[in-house]
Order: sequence, then C-alpha cells, then structure tokens
Amino acid sequence: MLAVVFPEQGLIGVCFLDRRREHESELGYYLRRDHWSRGLATEAVEAVVAFAFRDLGARRIFARVDPENSASARVLARVDFRLEGHFHRARFIRGERRDSLVHVLLAVERCAAQQGAAADGRRSVVDSAASAGRHSGAHGRPQVSGIRQAAQGEPLSFVGGILLGVTMAAPAVGLVYALSRQRGLDFLALQLAAIAAVYAGSSLTDGRVSVVALEVIGVIVFFSCSLFGRWGSPALLAMGYFAHGAWDAAHHLGAIPTFLPDWYAPFCLGYDWVVGAAIGARFLRPSAA
Repeated sequence: MLAVVFPEQGLIGVCFLDRRREHESELGYYLRRDHWSRGLATEAVEAVVAFAFRDLGARRIFARVDPENSASARVLARVDFRLEGHFHRARFIRGERRDSLVHVLLAVERCAAQQGAAADGRRSVVDSAASAGRHSGAHGRPQVSGIRQAAQGEPLSFVGGILLGVTMAAPAVGLVYALSRQRGLDFLALQLAAIAAVYAGSSLTDGRVSVVALEVIGVIVFFSCSLFGRWGSPALLAMGYFAHGAWDAAHHLGAIPTFLPDWYAPFCLGYDWVVGAAIGARFLRPSAA
C-alpha cells in the first residue's frame, strides 16, 4: 500500500494492490476531492505499478472503474492501462448493481511502453517512491510514506496448497473405505457434483462474462462424470476428479482467468488427485467387491 501525505495536511489518499492470485493483482486508489486534477493520482498509480512489476513479480494488474468515472479512466490511460471489457451489472455498490469497466496492464506491455518512451527521450514511468524525501513538502508536493505489502500474511504457496489439499483429502478417503461400495460411490458422486456447483456459482457471481462459457463447459463435464460415474463405471468418477485437478492447475497457471485466491487451485489439485487415486484403489481393482 502507498500512502500520499502532505506534511501540513496528513493523509490525503491511498493507492493499493489487492493480490487476487499469483502474479495478478487488482489496483485501487482514493484521493481527497480537494486534491483532484493535480496529477497526484497518476503519480501514485505509477509508483505502485512500478513497484508491483519490479519487486512483487506481478505480470498482470487490473482495475475496475465505474463507467461514469471518466477521470479515473484517464488516470489509468496515462499509465498505459487498456480497456479489456465492459461487465454489465457486475458489481454491487451501495445497494444496486452497477456496470464495471475493467482496465488491464500486462508486464510485457509495460516493458514495451517504457522502451518506446526511452527511444523518444521521454520518461514514461515514475520510479517507486519508497525512498525518503523523494518529494519534499518544501516544494509543495506530497511525500510518499513508502510501499509495503499489507500485513495480512503471504498467501499459501503452490506446494503449500497441494499439501493442504492432500491433508484434507485423508478424511474423505478414510470415509470412502469405511462405507459400503454403493454409499461410497454416492458420497464421491455427490461431492463432485458439489464441486461443479461451486464453479458454476463462482463464474457467474464474479461477473466474468468472457469466461462463463468456458467455465460452463467444465461444469457440464464434472456433472456428467458425477452422474455416469455413480450409475456407470467408477472409472468415470475417477476421471472427473483428475480432470478437476487439472482444471484447477490451469487456473493457477493463468490459462483460465479467475479471481480465486492463490492457494485454492493447488489445494484442489492435491485434494482431487488423492481422491481420484483412492477411487482407483477402492473400486477399480479386480478384487473390489
């Protein structure tokens, strides 16, 4: 988070990053109205963007703007953000559904913009204003108190998420072995159907119109494996769990856009593949009764 401070007036605004998943963050900022139209918001956004790409390893930064807030859109445009999409009734603000314009800046695009500006002899990025006295109050410019990650703890790593998933799968595997064949299959089919329902709900409530169709395909696959795996071959049920683990791995690697937290995809990968292996050991062996 970056705080914009005037020595005489104290805090006048903030600019922050909300980390959505690995290498992706959402940008947000606020500036007191009496300091608008002075270039301060642009300077703060420049500093946070530079810090995110250079020090946090971010690859994609996005910001959501109300279509009526043209001033905020201009701030993002000055920092090389581009409009990615118009999401209708995607956000719930002050008791009503409102549209949202999503502006995006990729690290590769930022690098290209910087190189182009350097070739033209122009400076296109403001460096991270973490050093003290960069903007002194004597010149009437705000001091930046520094940029630091919010003290909410780092998200689980990929390996940590997998280990958590494996640990959480142990009780489910134990239950499957304790139940009869029919009840065990009932439990596993119901659980896979619930997983599919979670994806259906998350894809729609996030307002990700551009990927809803892709998510719906996944939901259909998981529901089908649940249904036909229960009343057909348990192999289809195992395939459903393995497929869901691979699906979540694709989310984590960025192949499929998502607003899910970093740890969720590797957690599901570990959980699903352990359960899929348990299905094979419990129901697909020749000796299984």
